[in-house]
Amino acid sequence: MRNGILAASLFSCLFAWSAPPAAAAEATSAIIDLTWKLSLDANGRVQELSTTDERVPKLHARLEKAIRGWQFSPGKLNGTPAATRTALHTRIEVNLAKDRDRFEVRLLAASTGPTYGKIRAPVYPTWAASKRIDGVVVLVASYDERGRVTDVTPYEHAVGAAAVKELQSTAVSAVRRWTFEPEVVDGHAIAGRALVPVCFAVAGGRSNACDWKDAAGDGEIRGNQAIALDSVAGIDPDVIGRVL
Repeated sequence: MRNGILAASLFSCLFAWSAPPAAAAEATSAIIDLTWKLSLDANGRVQELSTTDERVPKLHARLEKAIRGWQFSPGKLNGTPAATRTALHTRIEVNLAKDRDRFEVRLLAASTGPTYGKIRAPVYPTWAASKRIDGVVVLVASYDERGRVTDVTPYEHAVGAAAVKELQSTAVSAVRRWTFEPEVVDGHAIAGRALVPVCFAVAGGRSNACDWKDAAGDGEIRGNQAIALDSVAGIDPDVIGRVL
């Protein structure tokens, strides 16, 4: 009975932010993006792990235990592995069992890289909002060792993304003013590049307006997390698809 209470409480929490009350009563699964701050030693062992996400605290202990058992590779300085600070981006699927007494957590995606520093949502063009035009514009953002954006260009391999030129220009202008928290190797911040999805969603619009796929990558459906193009840290790809 205790597990049943936990599962019901968890799903109540999950769907409080992802669906209207009527849909929440019938919901049996959810997909959640969680970002963690991760510190590795020179051997790739997890030293520190934390998240500021407050939506699903009941899952944190379970996920943390799994992550601490994963195999990572740290960044290198002058060719030598060194202590590394990075961000770990995870996408999980939570499924409630038919008996509603248990839930299953499966890892759909995981990657290391930078995380966002200061960001501000772009101003939704009035004409686009009035016409209920929505979608996601995916950009390539380059940043220096201080996290300042130095260049922004459209990403040509995003499938299912909004192809409206005016939305693209608005997204580029906004991201140019954003900052990142770069990865750090042996105390040295590292410049890099990341795919940055910028979502434009109208109230009552499509539920999948922010979804997109990378035609040049693994083809998985992506969300709104930054995806490193040249992360200094690495993760064992075999963890993808595991039940946690």
